[in-house]
Amino acid sequence: MLAAWAKLGIIAPMITSPRFIFSLLLVSGSLLVAQDSATPAAADAPAAAPQSEMQKWIATTDEGWQAAFKRDVTDAHEAEVNKLKLQYLNLLEEAVAKASKASDLDGAVALRNEQKRFSDTEFFPETDEAGDAAVVKQTRAALRALLMQAEKNRTARAKALLAKYDAFLADAQARLTKAQRLDDALLVKGKREEVAKFWSGPGVATAGNAAPPAPANPATAQSGFPPRTATTKPAAPAKPAVSPNIAATGGDPKSAIVGIWRFSWDKNGWNEARDFKADGTFTIPENGKEKGGGKWEVAGNKIIVTYSGGGKDEMVLPLDPSGTKVLGKRGREMKAVKEK
Repeated sequence: MLAAWAKLGIIAPMITSPRFIFSLLLVSGSLLVAQDSATPAAADAPAAAPQSEMQKWIATTDEGWQAAFKRDVTDAHEAEVNKLKLQYLNLLEEAVAKASKASDLDGAVALRNEQKRFSDTEFFPETDEAGDAAVVKQTRAALRALLMQAEKNRTARAKALLAKYDAFLADAQARLTKAQRLDDALLVKGKREEVAKFWSGPGVATAGNAAPPAPANPATAQSGFPPRTATTKPAAPAKPAVSPNIAATGGDPKSAIVGIWRFSWDKNGWNEARDFKADGTFTIPENGKEKGGGKWEVAGNKIIVTYSGGGKDEMVLPLDPSGTKVLGKRGREMKAVKEK
């Protein structure tokens, strides 16, 4: 997986559910010590050992994958539950209208009260109280089923991303071992173990190296919904650096492109694989067979993909295995993700 050394970039807002939150903790501080009052222990404290090139690469790369977790798992889950919040309010509104039409005063009032309560608190109880009205319990049951599906979706996305990250690190570990850079390979192996611990814990709880903070409001922790926050546009996160000489080719696109990339167009759901070879050719594999192919070449800041049957696509450099921009015919903007 030579494209493992290409750059990775990602963005988006947070969700604060305690089991599912993705947390990046930035810790800063300063210590002012007067020279006259400095203790021997402080004065004699050894300076922190500088990080090796490999340690820096692991740290920078991890930032990108943590950002990917935030985008593809945390933010995707937040978007899904935000839709469910609106759906629940719509269900309540329809239920109020139905109860009113049936002259069910008690039911209509109970549903209206639930509608106001949820609008104010965004708290959704995991279980109903004995005194809750039957019509309210019925409406909540519909939402609980949707919340369970949203959680299954979140867990599936987290596991899929973990598999990609581990494959990324496994490739680095194997190549470093072959190059007899055993200490560096051990560092990568340790990172793999660390990632597996934090990304595949109970419920695939979190990404990164720190436990998630406790929520400010215990009620929202049980609701399945994030607390109400202002929408802001986050700054783009730092992208990971190219691997420090793990391969002689470094970030050479002629080397990075080799492998199977899946081209896709979100507007209609189309996707198709391209198997790029080091000799400048590629094939289109499908169900164990090849249904076409062509040639590729680097030209300026693009890789020109020319099909044997006519037509061209342009992959914009630098290559990003998690999502490279592809320009197709008539200015169609697609995406290519490296599979292996």
